[in-house]
Amino acid sequence: MKTHFLSLSLGAVLISSSAMAGTFADQCPDIASCAKAVGELLGQKYIFDGDTKGQIKATPNLELTKENAELLFTNALNMNGYSRVPLGMPHAYQIMRQRDARDSAIPTVTADAHTPPALPDNWDLYTMKYKATNPEVVDDIARMSRSFMPANSRIIPFEASGQLLVTDTALNLKKLYGIVIDNDVKLTPEMKKRRMEELKEADRKRSQKMNAESAQKSTQSKR
Repeated sequence: MKTHFLSLSLGAVLISSSAMAGTFADQCPDIASCAKAVGELLGQKYIFDGDTKGQIKATPNLELTKENAELLFTNALNMNGYSRVPLGMPHAYQIMRQRDARDSAIPTVTADAHTPPALPDNWDLYTMKYKATNPEVVDDIARMSRSFMPANSRIIPFEASGQLLVTDTALNLKKLYGIVIDNDVKLTPEMKKRRMEELKEADRKRSQKMNAESAQKSTQSKR
């Protein structure tokens, strides 16, 4: 597996500062070219392996500027299933598959019902640690929130500590935060009843599945 480190002096790619802005379509036909263009424009450095691929299409009237470069580049990475991960040195990032990035050293932000998460306006992956006001509802919040989350995101409820760990893009986390606080409420008798019915139904389906698998194994062993 080849690794690319954007560097003008070494021939493949540590990127330095002032690139001339142009159209996004011209500067960013693919991820490698876009990393070079954005790195030069913003003084950022990127490292990625040789398997990092992805084409990017845009209308010719979309300009790439210092003001929109980070938003456009992180969006392009997100569309292709990638995210930037800070390397631990200023303005340096590794480009990783989202499924791998979510288990790496991505930034973590904290939040509760009164304190929104401090998130940038981009499509990088972040983990939000949310402290619930009503710990008993974190399972319900997680189950409902999954309907609004893409495949490479993740939400894990911890009822004992009353926390939710939510990994998603920064912009999607801003949307999810609103959903989470709207549903961080005390359980009503109706909600408790519905939860018990859902748990019973889940147990019934799990039991049916186990019985079916057991019967299948029994049939196969008799052959």
